[in-house]
Amino acid sequence: MILAGTIVVLCVAGVEGAVAAIGKPLAGRFGSFRQVKPPGVSVVFRHPVGLARRRALGDGARAPLGLQNPKVVLRLQKDNSRLKTSTNFALDPHLTFRTATIMAMPFYALMLFRPRWRRTKALMQNLYFLAPFSLLYAALLKQSWRPDFFQLLLPPDKNFTPTLDGVKILLSGDIGFVSAWVHLLVIDLFLARSIYLEAFDTHFITPFRHNVILAFMFGPIGLLSHALTPKLVAMFKR
Repeated sequence: MILAGTIVVLCVAGVEGAVAAIGKPLAGRFGSFRQVKPPGVSVVFRHPVGLARRRALGDGARAPLGLQNPKVVLRLQKDNSRLKTSTNFALDPHLTFRTATIMAMPFYALMLFRPRWRRTKALMQNLYFLAPFSLLYAALLKQSWRPDFFQLLLPPDKNFTPTLDGVKILLSGDIGFVSAWVHLLVIDLFLARSIYLEAFDTHFITPFRHNVILAFMFGPIGLLSHALTPKLVAMFKR
């Protein structure tokens, strides 16, 4: 009886040891249930996930409920990140500022250095050369748009008259400043175009280049100089 009891005890101990030895690799292979919480979605893996599958998914795996295929999960992650990037597209203010300024330079260069070239006149007569600036300004306006735009620009309590404080708020920030810069670029370029075309039609009998430069740098001063130049030239010719 003692011998039989001893054998039973040894068998039980052996079974417990075997279970303890096998249990640890099994736990490492199958793991435990865990919950993954991506932003806006709560996902619970209701079935054990193997080691290879967990490595494929990673610690921050995101998957709709019920999808256990790691390839499908990773593809969904990639598509979601791409969609987020496309919807959050925004113009860089520094790059946009430089691009808009450089875009205007060739037109001034043609008016100043090749004023008699027929292609210069044909280009400046067609207002479509201002279309890229208009599209860029529209994109900036969309990016800087705010729900209270018209209330700040035309406040009802000020008889719908623009105020300095309201305009300062609208132009605050880099995007607001760049949109104002593009606005000025288009107006100044249009003024310089008008000065050039009038000089071309009069066969350049009066100097005009200084007026184009002033229109680019100071806008209205270039227009005033263009109006006074013929009178000054006629005065000195007497």
